[in-house]
Amino acid sequence: MDLFAFRAANLLVGNDESAAALETVFMGPELEFTSNATVAVTGAELPPKLDGELCDLWSSFDVKSGQVLSFGYLRSGA
Repeated sequence: MDLFAFRAANLLVGNDESAAALETVFMGPELEFTSNATVAVTGAELPPKLDGELCDLWSSFDVKSGQVLSFGYLRSGA
């Protein structure tokens, strides 16, 4: 795992920098949230989409219960 990206993601959402995180390579999952959350996607350029709308990499964003986080195709950085 990219330790810098791992720590940055945790800090962006207000977690301890060693809190658990999800790592994905080449192709991201599709995740339906069952509760509200704040997330950050860091590391390789794997564009996050919230309900189909692109979100920024390397920043945090809020997700509401019932929303779906998915990913576009890997552009670079694997």
